[in-house]
Amino acid sequence: MYFKTNPYMTRNIIRKILILLFAAALALPAGAGPVYAAQRPELTLRAEAAILLEADTGKVLYAKNEREKLYPASMTKIVTAMVLLDYFKPEELITVGGEVNHMPPGSSVADIKEGETLTVENLLRALIIPSGNDAGCVVAQAVAMRAKPDENMTFDQVEKIFAGLMNDKAKALHASDTHFTNPHGYQDKDHYTTAYDMGLLARGAMAYPLLRKVVAEKSFSGPGAGENPPAGTVSRNYSWESHNLLLEGEQYAYPYATGIKTGFTDEAGQCLAASAETGGVALISVIMKDEDPYRWTDSITLLDFGFHYFGNEAIQAAGQQVDKVLLSNPQKGEPLTMPVNGAEDASAYLGLDEVPQVRHTIEYDSTLVVPNENPQDTDIYLRTPIEAGQVVGTITYILNGETLYTGPVKAARAAEAGGFVNSLAYSAKHLFGSGKGIIYVVVGIAVFAFLILLLMVGRMRRRYRRNAYRLNKRY
Repeated sequence: MYFKTNPYMTRNIIRKILILLFAAALALPAGAGPVYAAQRPELTLRAEAAILLEADTGKVLYAKNEREKLYPASMTKIVTAMVLLDYFKPEELITVGGEVNHMPPGSSVADIKEGETLTVENLLRALIIPSGNDAGCVVAQAVAMRAKPDENMTFDQVEKIFAGLMNDKAKALHASDTHFTNPHGYQDKDHYTTAYDMGLLARGAMAYPLLRKVVAEKSFSGPGAGENPPAGTVSRNYSWESHNLLLEGEQYAYPYATGIKTGFTDEAGQCLAASAETGGVALISVIMKDEDPYRWTDSITLLDFGFHYFGNEAIQAAGQQVDKVLLSNPQKGEPLTMPVNGAEDASAYLGLDEVPQVRHTIEYDSTLVVPNENPQDTDIYLRTPIEAGQVVGTITYILNGETLYTGPVKAARAAEAGGFVNSLAYSAKHLFGSGKGIIYVVVGIAVFAFLILLLMVGRMRRRYRRNAYRLNKRY
């Protein structure tokens, strides 16, 4: 196994030197892509806990008290929404029952009424856009009845079943310091999460296309059951406004904002799970136990930080030489080493100061590695023959113990095996490969024929002398 720095990175750094000279002074204008700056600032946030993730890989770009257990308030509804979509299709209809009257006192509401019908998509909107606790109760009832049908269930039983499904979802998304007791986030000492876990949950939520669409909506107006509900369906018209002030047209509008969910209780403080995307990069930030207006400004600070000081950096180019390995028994006259190339392009979301710290290891295919009988010799030898472009191992790029990329490496050329037959073939190839080689062969054949002729003449002369001697002796 080899452990080396990545030679391709130098080019990336040189390419951005001019940007680094002035990017720190630039703001991020609307519609522009990320602008990288050379030196990361020390962030000062008012929030008790916070985290910033790159959405595609989950890489943590910033963290503050990210493992501290805190109350999530209505950010809980991110998980409620995922569980709903795990059990129902968007076009299905749900009729509101008495469960809607079990929302806690002082709740934020979507003003859903018992007896009316909503599509799952609009029930999702009622949950997210006005942050309706009443919608949360309706979701819990519908899902619990589908998961464990029982017409005699009390709402306490419904809530317990639904909370169990929420906790299962959290575990599936690796949120290990999280526990839910209700579908809406109303205060409960046993209902908690962390900024890190909420980041994982928000990242999971953005993988649902419908949920990703709804969390970006600033408002909704329309009939709860859709435009053409079945005959006899009770459907009311709604007009809901989002509480997310990062969305377009709002007081703290962020040009790249795409969601996600606000939250507030006295115990939880002001919370916000936010997302933003530009230039093919998506970020997720979580703010917990903050105050207004700081949850908005803290979120903007985090998102700007991610877009300014990080970017998709190339760590390998397809065909780039990443190693040179020794060969066992190569053909006579051929090199004793084989260049090894990366098979494909690879990049990672990194800070410019992280790029030179990336390292790589190569694990060669065990079926090609020749066992080394000398324990003092740590070199690796690959068995020949090897074809050009043959996969000979796997490369892994690492930063601070975190795997950034794993992929195949290939032989840069063919390598024939040595041996008597191959040595003859090699000699013939090199002899006949030039005019001089042909002359040498012709001369060699002539000399060989002359020697054979001399030998034959000599044998004939000796035979003649023996015969002559016998005749003379007889007479």
